[in-house]
Amino acid sequence: MQTALAGAATSAEVTAITEQITATQAALDSAIAGNTTSIASLLEQLEALAAELVVIKTDLAAADTSADVAALTAALAAAQTDLSTLLAQNNIYSSNISVTNQAELDFATALGNKVSIVNGGVTITQTATMDATQLGTLMAKMTSITGAVVYSTTSSSTTSQSFTNLTGAFIC
Repeated sequence: MQTALAGAATSAEVTAITEQITATQAALDSAIAGNTTSIASLLEQLEALAAELVVIKTDLAAADTSADVAALTAALAAAQTDLSTLLAQNNIYSSNISVTNQAELDFATALGNKVSIVNGGVTITQTATMDATQLGTLMAKMTSITGAVVYSTTSSSTTSQSFTNLTGAFIC
C-alpha cells in the first residue's frame, strides 16, 4: 500500500487508495469482532468441559466398584465426544499456513474446513507447477485470518487466485 500511495500521481489516486485502506481496516475490525465472539464462546465451552472432566476425575478417584468405573468411563467417553464435536464445529486452524509448493498445497488442502478460520497468518506464493484449481478451492475456504495475508505469484503465466470468501484479515 505504501508503494502505491507513494506512486499516486493525482489526488484522485490518493483518495482511492485511502478509501481502500479505510475499507480494509473496517473489514479487519469486523472480522476481529466476529472472531472475538467465536473465541469467547469456544473458551466458555472448553471451560465447561474442563469442569466436567474435574468432576469425572474426582468421581473416578472415589469409585469403589466396577459399576462405578463403568459409569465414569461412559461419562468420560461422552466428554471426549463433546470435545471432538466442539472442535469440529469451530473449524479453526491455530497455526500459520505457508503454501509455496505443491506439497504444501496438498497439506493445506488436507486440512479441509479447518482453514475456515486461521488463527495466524497465511502466505501463498503461487508457482506455475501448482494446481491452480486446488489453490483456488483452498483460498475460497478461508473466511477469516487473524494474522497477515500475503499472496504472490512467481510467474505471469499462472492464473491468479483470490480469497473469494475472506471477510477479514490483515493484508500485506
